[in-house]
Amino acid sequence: MACSLLAFGEVLEDYVPVGDGYLKLAGGAPLNMAAEAVKFGLPTKMITELGGDQASQRLLKAMKDEGLDTSLVSLDKDLVLCHTAVTVNPSTGEREFRFYKDKASFLGLCEDDIKDEWVNKGDVVHIGTVCLLGEGIIKAQLKLVSLAQKKGAMVTFDPNLRPSLFKPGEQERLAKVFLPYANVLKLGRDEIEPIVGSDDEKKAASYLFATHPALALVLVTDGGKGLRAYLRNGECVAVGSVKPLKMVDTVGCGDASFGAFIGSLSQRGFNTLDELEEISEKEIHMSLVYAALAGSFVCGQKGALPMPTVPELDSLAKIRGIKLG
Repeated sequence: MACSLLAFGEVLEDYVPVGDGYLKLAGGAPLNMAAEAVKFGLPTKMITELGGDQASQRLLKAMKDEGLDTSLVSLDKDLVLCHTAVTVNPSTGEREFRFYKDKASFLGLCEDDIKDEWVNKGDVVHIGTVCLLGEGIIKAQLKLVSLAQKKGAMVTFDPNLRPSLFKPGEQERLAKVFLPYANVLKLGRDEIEPIVGSDDEKKAASYLFATHPALALVLVTDGGKGLRAYLRNGECVAVGSVKPLKMVDTVGCGDASFGAFIGSLSQRGFNTLDELEEISEKEIHMSLVYAALAGSFVCGQKGALPMPTVPELDSLAKIRGIKLG
């Protein structure tokens, strides 16, 4: 088990349509991922900033309710929590996001906020790019991953492309800045070409390993087609998707999958680059199954949180006739 998972970046509220109004639900990719990883017994801390508004207080409570350590969350009473308007396709559950980020509290994070003593050998540091909407927070994330690299912590990276947030090509450029620090990279199937420049998944994985020596594993999430893990030795381990008990929306499904994948790996003692390079296909497969189960479970509820517990995932596996272990 890793010492801790440190999840850096945005926390926000998703405004999900219900009837003539909206349901306000806690969200943000790093929060969602962390909230699932902690269910596997991985001590997990959020690194973010909240504002002085009531929405920030709701998010603070939501983080605590999920079992997350909020001791590294900073506060600026002059800022407000970011929110997103979520549009869900009633037929497919697929979603679109519109961000309202004026004075978004997480953008208050800066380099000086990141403390050397926060990161230790054996930790997992999780980063993304959605939060990188200002120079201050970019420098903060760079300092965090530099500390991780220096101290031997493992870095997990989910670029999580959101074209509506950035000028064309800017988020992809930022993703390439942080790729050299990543030990585990998560990509949605539709993110491969924008980031790597090739739509050929296997060739893209080979290219990433050839050009990024720190990279040990690439996880590809592909919706209803399942998940695939590419290893540096050229192996690919794949699992199919798990049919949800019901389809509500896909908000947070990819985050849940990644959180379950990392939480499951950590639970089995794979927390460093060396350990990942020695991992068996059987161990990868088990973590992929939990990732598929977590994504399926979250599809059956409105919004991302609360994230499913391991017993809930085990129950879903039993219902679907999936053998674990």
